[in-house]
Amino acid sequence: MAGHSSEAPRPNNFLVSSPVQRQFWRNNLIVGVGNVAGQLQGLLLIPLVVKLSGPATYGAFALVSSLLLLTVTLSSLGIGYRYRRFLPATDEPSERAALFLPGVVGQTVGVALGALGVMMLFPWFARAFMRELPGFNPFWIPGYCLSYVFYNQACDYFRYTHRMAVFSGAVFATNTLGLLSYALLAVWGVKLNLTLLVAVQVACNTFSGVVLWIAVRREIPLRWRPAGLVQYAEDVRLGFPVILSTIAEMVTAVADRYVIAAWFSAEGVGLYAPAFTVGSLILFVPRISGVVLPPLLARATDRADAGTADRLVRANVRFFLLLAVPAIAGVAVIAVPVLEFLATAPVAAAGRWVVPLIAAASLSYGLAMILSGVLFVEKRTRVIFVANLAAGSCKVVLSIAALHFGLGLAGVAGATLVGAVTGLGIMMRGTTQAISSLFEWKFLAKLGLASALMASLVLWLQRALAGSLQGMPLVVALVGFGFVIYALGLLVLRAWPTTPDPVR
Repeated sequence: MAGHSSEAPRPNNFLVSSPVQRQFWRNNLIVGVGNVAGQLQGLLLIPLVVKLSGPATYGAFALVSSLLLLTVTLSSLGIGYRYRRFLPATDEPSERAALFLPGVVGQTVGVALGALGVMMLFPWFARAFMRELPGFNPFWIPGYCLSYVFYNQACDYFRYTHRMAVFSGAVFATNTLGLLSYALLAVWGVKLNLTLLVAVQVACNTFSGVVLWIAVRREIPLRWRPAGLVQYAEDVRLGFPVILSTIAEMVTAVADRYVIAAWFSAEGVGLYAPAFTVGSLILFVPRISGVVLPPLLARATDRADAGTADRLVRANVRFFLLLAVPAIAGVAVIAVPVLEFLATAPVAAAGRWVVPLIAAASLSYGLAMILSGVLFVEKRTRVIFVANLAAGSCKVVLSIAALHFGLGLAGVAGATLVGAVTGLGIMMRGTTQAISSLFEWKFLAKLGLASALMASLVLWLQRALAGSLQGMPLVVALVGFGFVIYALGLLVLRAWPTTPDPVR
């Protein structure tokens, strides 16, 4: 995406440099609101399930959730590519309906068939990965898959017709509804078993889907609109390669859990997953940007505005590093008290080294996710697929080796780190994006120094408060103190990036 011109370099504040960047940060904020609820649900579900029902139930839910999302993604076959590509430029209601509804029908049929297939195979899955748990009724599988695609299709309509606020509000409301439902059940003394955890998700997806589809009905005429086989075949031809890249990315993300479950049990996943969740919290930044960045990059690229494209990527990377580098240092120090607060002492002991290793892996994964947006716009989706496949394969092979040689859950986390670095390296070789946009060494050195200072003082405070504070008060005190020290370190080192743009 690099370009050249004779313009003199101008100072570039990485937050508000241009109207396009202001739009980028505004959209990030809007989409981020929906993601905050998802992050909170993931965090607060740990104590609700682990402390009340045990790590085995939490581990089984993590396994089943990933299985169901993989089922929905793969069985959609890429149908819907046409409306995702052309709906943003279509304004007339009947034309929107003609684009959108055939994709909805095709997706629904594909997901229904895929869910039925997984339902029949679920007894094998349960024997292989959830040996010590009571039975889970596989009829919930098509219920979840169809409710999820029903809700997600309506979200897609508002996302691809430029209503990010509606899209984000729907995500926020659905996640909040699920979290409140779990909390109320726990307060009422109901044991959160696997069936109930999935049933709540089905109910929330269905409720939100109904509300959203009522809103869609007010904008476009709804009627049964199946497309011809030729159109569906074209949709699959164009969309399925993207689905394969997504599947590779999803498998890369969850492969370690299945290795642990096969080697140990679902309880092993329950010991590992809370630490993984804490260590990967920082990924919320590139996940949000994954929704916002590609459309803006595509517009800048189509207008031959290479300078704006480069600035968007560089600003995104800088902001992510500004949060990710201290996150690694911070969680390395406070992993045990955080896990003891969220889960139990055995979970904290098992995840002591998992958290910082996963945080380091998340830095590489986050950069790779940002680069995926660049590669998508550059039409180099094959590089994304190869990178995700290599990262996942490396992760699986090294995880098995780590367990074989007795390195335990920390060894699996180390394998995840190696896989993440491998995938990032392949993406960096496959893109035209300047490496200097990812690694501005002076900026990174300042972040590292401020983070090291923060971690040292947080460790000192943790030891000073030992015995006087525990649980939530201790975690809040450590996190707040660390934030203040890091911010002061950035100010002293003048690390806020307002560097001039390079000559283009």
